[in-house]
Amino acid sequence: MKKEKLYIHYDEEGDMLELRVGKPTASYMKSLGDEVFQRIDEKTDKIKGLVILNFKKRGENKIIDLS
Repeated sequence: MKKEKLYIHYDEEGDMLELRVGKPTASYMKSLGDEVFQRIDEKTDKIKGLVILNFKKRGENKIIDLS
């Protein structure tokens, strides 16, 4: 299995956390509910990352269900 880097970016102004695996690719977002989205590669349909909106507003120790 090929190892890819995990990129983590927090946009403080937009209060958005983005986690991305590997280099950017053409992708689309799929809502998981509760303002959490999967970034999915358009060609391979593999999950390439997650976006969590209103990240800090969620408060400490809140569990996000990704199932």
